[in-house]
Amino acid sequence: MLFASAGNGGPLLMAGYALILVDAAAQSLAPAVFRVVLNRIQHDSREFLRTGWQTPALAAVVVATVFLTAAYFAHTWTRRGATRWANNLRQALYEHVQRLSVDFFHRARLGDIAGRINQDIERLESTLVQGMALWWAVALLLISVGLIAWVDLWMLALALALLAVAAGWTLLILPTLHRHTRDIRAELGRTAATLTELLGVHTLLKAFNAEEDALRRVHRGTDGVRDRTESLARLQHRYADTLGFHLAFVAPFVLLFAGAWRAASGTLGLGDIVAVWGFWLQGSGALSTGRTCGRSPSSRSATPWESSSRIPSCSAVPWPTTSGSANPPPPTTRSAPRSKRRTPGSSYAAGSTESTPRSANAAAPSPAGNASASPSPG
Repeated sequence: MLFASAGNGGPLLMAGYALILVDAAAQSLAPAVFRVVLNRIQHDSREFLRTGWQTPALAAVVVATVFLTAAYFAHTWTRRGATRWANNLRQALYEHVQRLSVDFFHRARLGDIAGRINQDIERLESTLVQGMALWWAVALLLISVGLIAWVDLWMLALALALLAVAAGWTLLILPTLHRHTRDIRAELGRTAATLTELLGVHTLLKAFNAEEDALRRVHRGTDGVRDRTESLARLQHRYADTLGFHLAFVAPFVLLFAGAWRAASGTLGLGDIVAVWGFWLQGSGALSTGRTCGRSPSSRSATPWESSSRIPSCSAVPWPTTSGSANPPPPTTRSAPRSKRRTPGSSYAAGSTESTPRSANAAAPSPAGNASASPSPG
């Protein structure tokens, strides 16, 4: 049902995801233009000033134009497609919940249902947009690695070793980070559900003087969310700051001095060093962008789809009739007035709530509403 609700938002999402690949390719070619310009200046600066600058300048204009066009339409179409998908899913989920019977609402918590229809679907919408960023990051990283291999294979081996260090650190910490994030999201959903239900019965809480107990429940839930969030923040920054230090400082300096050694030996030019450095910065920036993308709460959002009624809705059960008419309105019951004080030896007062035993010969109403007398034996 999740993918069936894409509707007219699916083609827009696919087009946006395709254009973001063009965006990544155009962005990754910028250091290649730097490489051509610096190498031409290093070999013959006078020739570059006469006619050598024209081709790199034209390439820079083309790359910038393609990048701007692809980026605009990719972001716009992806956002529109995600919005339409989320809107269709929200409507379909609400229609599905409306078809469930009363026992589902008795078993489920109203706050959970409201949170899944509103908050979780909003997170799904943001996840679709973040998915475009993740797709762009993977494409940019692969293109950057390929362009480093185009410049020099020895520098490619060094760059892959530096990426392996970052990947090992990510594989070590990221599963724990995702588990903490999932636990916080679940705890936050439970706290929001509790708060919604307590607000719904606020009148009863005041009537029974249970406000202090409700306040303790809310404080207990919010304190749990606070403690988990602080723990997650410490873990996130231990991971992110260490990874950022490796990608932004250690690896670029290693590549710079290794490239300088290769250039001093006459293997690489100055433009090659700058290009490798630029490719690394773009690829590592894409890696940092990809690791910040959130995970979809589809497991929580899909829960109402898996729910069904254990008993049929009471509106589907026909009321029993005595006159043969179909489904008359349900009978209304009225409380009988209290009987007056009974004196000894007197009969029960009219309208008394007590019942008198009926004899076996008492007349019983027939299905048609008439009284049929039972003949006395003998």
